[in-house]
Amino acid sequence: MPRVTIHGIPREAAAAVADSVKRIIVEVAETSPEYIHILYQQSIHLDQPGKEEEMPIADILWLGRSREIQDKTAKALTALFEDNGFGESQVTFTNIPASCFYDNGEHY
Repeated sequence: MPRVTIHGIPREAAAAVADSVKRIIVEVAETSPEYIHILYQQSIHLDQPGKEEEMPIADILWLGRSREIQDKTAKALTALFEDNGFGESQVTFTNIPASCFYDNGEHY
């Protein structure tokens, strides 16, 4: 935890920014890198067949962080995506309470 899923762009583009995404989470959220997981999910527009993947979306699932940390993370990721040629991007956060997190069947 945290788990970051990148979608909305080709796999190669997501792979190219994955290390930087991890670095941002480590620095801003002060999280050890071994706890961060960067995943890729292909996006297919069922309502718009043939639409190209063109806008990076980063969905971040983590144990609740402050609004300040979320704001800093979103700004840093947006800047990263812009630096990699994407004019628009989206970052979403899902905060889960620690009471809902289990690791290997054990409560966190």
